[in-house]
Amino acid sequence: MYRNDKVIRRYSEPFKLKILAELTIGKHTKSELCKLYSIAPTTVNVWIKKYNRKDLMNTRVKVETKDEISRIKGLQKEIEQLKKLLLKKDLDAMVEESYLEVAAEDLGFKSIAELKKVKYKALIKAKEKSKRFASLTTITHCFGLKRDAYYKYKSRADKRLILEQQIINIVRKRRKSLPREGVRKLIKSLDIDFNKVNIKVGRDTLFNVLRKHQMLTLRKKTSARTTNSYHRFYKYNNIIKDLEVTES
Repeated sequence: MYRNDKVIRRYSEPFKLKILAELTIGKHTKSELCKLYSIAPTTVNVWIKKYNRKDLMNTRVKVETKDEISRIKGLQKEIEQLKKLLLKKDLDAMVEESYLEVAAEDLGFKSIAELKKVKYKALIKAKEKSKRFASLTTITHCFGLKRDAYYKYKSRADKRLILEQQIINIVRKRRKSLPREGVRKLIKSLDIDFNKVNIKVGRDTLFNVLRKHQMLTLRKKTSARTTNSYHRFYKYNNIIKDLEVTES
């Protein structure tokens, strides 16, 4: 189909096969046939693909020297090696993540991200133990971190400790009058006190803080007594304790 001056031309199947046949003979080139029959070259290419005439398709011949061929082979070999290394790296990462998932489940962590937070605590302990014989840069490099990460975590940890201490002081003051008050009731009763010191504390945060400092009120073990044997009255012996019943 060729669009020219708002005229749409439609070619029949015999005409298409005739053009391909003339092109196969080689009497005319593709450009000559297009000029002769007023056909666009792209239309002829569409017919070649439609009838799967691979012999009429344009072929690209690439001329290379021996050095270029050897260089291309070397590059292809390097690409294959890099693919294998990348696959091995992905497999190692998957295995490591699987180990971390199992470790997180066994240690009671909710996710791997929560487990990785322990790394910063270990970094601070290593910093305290390695005084005078290792620099902070060396220690952070061993953990795969930078000095900036250490200082940021330490700043957040210090702020968290101050916040926890404020919460504990407010709870202890409240517990002087109501020592058995639980967390859910404390959230409601201490809301005003928390707002006074500009602290936003949720239920889970208060649970975690009090659990960390062993300040949760545990439920008392319930027990029932069916007989009160500790009264001041006379106690009669049980005369049917060892009695065997022979008749009804």
